[in-house]
Amino acid sequence: MTIYARLVALAVLSTLAVAATAQVNSSPNASADDCAVIGAIAQGQGSWPSAPMSAKSFGVACDWKALGLPQPAITTEEHPGLSFGYSQPVYSADGLQATVNYSYGGDHSAQGHPEQYFYTGSKCTAQKRDGKWQSLGCRMSFIT
Repeated sequence: MTIYARLVALAVLSTLAVAATAQVNSSPNASADDCAVIGAIAQGQGSWPSAPMSAKSFGVACDWKALGLPQPAITTEEHPGLSFGYSQPVYSADGLQATVNYSYGGDHSAQGHPEQYFYTGSKCTAQKRDGKWQSLGCRMSFIT
C-alpha cells in the first residue's frame, strides 16, 4: 500500500471516528443546561483551544460570555485545518451528571508540523452540585 493510500485511508477512518464520537449537531437547539455543561467542561479544560469551533458542534450558538467564557471563533469550512467540537450532553437518570464527547483535530501542516492530519476524542463528564455544573474531567478515547 502506498503512503498516499495509507494517508487517504487514515483520513477517512479518522473522519468517521470523529463523526461517530462527536455526534455533532444532533439537536439544533441547546438548552441552558446543555450550554452550562459544555461551558463547565471547557472551563475544566482551561477554556477553548486556539483553533475555531466547528459550526457543526453542538451548542455552537450558546451564550458563552454569560457562562464566563470568551466567544470562540466559529468555522463553517468543511475542512478548516484545525477545529474542535462537542456532542449533545447525555444526562444520568437523576439529571445530576452529564457526559459529552469532545473532538479536536484536522490538518495542522499549515502550523509547520510534519504530520498533516490528527484527531483526538475525549469523553468528558460534569456533575451538578448546588445547582451549578462542574467538570469532573475528560478521558482520552482515541488519538490518531
